[in-house]
Amino acid sequence: MKRYGLLKISIVFGVLLFLFASCPILAQKRNTAAKSYDKIVEPNLKFGFKLFSKIVRREYGKNIFISPPSAAIALAMANNSAAGKTRDEIAKALQLNDLTISEVNSAYSSLLNALKSQDKKVELLVANSLWGRKEIEFKPKFLTTNNKYYNAEIKSLDFSDPQSVSIINGWVSAKTKGLINQIIKKIDPSAILFIINAIYFKGIWSYKFDTSKTRKHPFHLLDGMTINVPMMFQSGKYPYFATEKFQAISLPYGDGRTSMYIFLPNKNSNLKEFLDSLNINNWKKWRYKFVRGKGNIGIPRFKLEYETKLNDVLQSLGIVSAFDAKSADFKNLSEACDRRKGPGCFISEVIQKTFLEVDEEGTRAAAVTEIGMALTSVNVSQPFSMTVDRPFFCAIVDNRTQTILFMGAIVRP
Repeated sequence: MKRYGLLKISIVFGVLLFLFASCPILAQKRNTAAKSYDKIVEPNLKFGFKLFSKIVRREYGKNIFISPPSAAIALAMANNSAAGKTRDEIAKALQLNDLTISEVNSAYSSLLNALKSQDKKVELLVANSLWGRKEIEFKPKFLTTNNKYYNAEIKSLDFSDPQSVSIINGWVSAKTKGLINQIIKKIDPSAILFIINAIYFKGIWSYKFDTSKTRKHPFHLLDGMTINVPMMFQSGKYPYFATEKFQAISLPYGDGRTSMYIFLPNKNSNLKEFLDSLNINNWKKWRYKFVRGKGNIGIPRFKLEYETKLNDVLQSLGIVSAFDAKSADFKNLSEACDRRKGPGCFISEVIQKTFLEVDEEGTRAAAVTEIGMALTSVNVSQPFSMTVDRPFFCAIVDNRTQTILFMGAIVRP
């Protein structure tokens, strides 16, 4: 009996691109559910740090840049098609097992609405889409739920037509404004559904760097070698925090709702030691210790693209049965996925692809996930100096919702 591949997940970063359902973000009324996203703030952070930690262990020594919300939203949409053990495993991995599926959907709807930016210098777009094989009849509840809560665009395509690949990739390119042009290379004959989430981010620094001050500067690699990179320099007052092991700075975009946090291990430490200490408890503790102070900073100007397959990482987080062709339970997707009536479905692939560009003007970032199937009143007493000339950790954060949109370990800018 032929088995269909249910979900193929691809995540692209650089312009926060989520591959799961086209979500020009829900325009809900700001009343009773205005802040229901509070229920998923901490779970999202826990999931994000665990996901990042697993990837770091697998790929340490490389540039890593991911978008945890892109993966989480795509998986939450997929979970609307799951049942039984499969649904429980996905919810537990997302740290959402204490919430009902209805509460999860409402919370993500609230979050997507809250992420809409009113800042003219910050552009944050989230989009979701479902791309189904035209011969398959999908269950109305699955489609309407993802359309209602995630504003997912629903498209039916002839997967045997080579143009289908171009159509899906065209959507991805449009939603990431050209930063990510491809998430699917070909469509497997067994594929029945692509769940896609795309996020695009463009932020202009609150205080732009002067291009005339940018100059070549040594950057020390993990192996002891040194390369020259374009280093952007600036002086001013910034939210800053330092310990015996690292320096950290928060660089705001626009009106300050979103920021890039940069953590630079000291010379008596290293990136691995910092990453080993990176978890939700320390993150929450560190963020409240930033205080404004005068300083001189230097950060690299760079651009990177990143792609990773997440199957094994998600399985190590507890999502096991969803990838098993014999035990996956996605009966809420289609009759064909109900093993009592059809061949059954499973997640065949989860991929994340991202893009990041940092320059004197600001930052552009995007991510696509495709599933087939600050204290301001305290001053630093002494001026500080922080030049990011060795491997570092960075995160782009929406300060209002406390959502980490992107996070990365940069070892070679």
